[in-house]
Amino acid sequence: MEGKGHTHKIFSGDPVHQHSLIHRRVRVTTSDLKEHTGWVYTIDPVSESVILVNFIGEEKEVTIVLGYNIKSLTPLDDTPPPGLADAVDSIFKKEQDNS
Repeated sequence: MEGKGHTHKIFSGDPVHQHSLIHRRVRVTTSDLKEHTGWVYTIDPVSESVILVNFIGEEKEVTIVLGYNIKSLTPLDDTPPPGLADAVDSIFKKEQDNS
């Protein structure tokens, strides 16, 4: 248990802001000053880890940036292009057999 005056960041974070970043292109800078750019699939509200997706031709790249290592997160686009949400989500959904 944490001492008096210390509140876990899950209680002080802004879940509405985190949710507004889903399917948006962002740049994440880590504490070692590396930059990761991609489309946000999700943000864990407890650890604040970010899962980014990039499309490189036919290939898909997934990057997990651990929350404790994030120095800044900057949105690069206000709205995702049409079809992006489905493309990102399809990476993580199992294909169902229709037979």
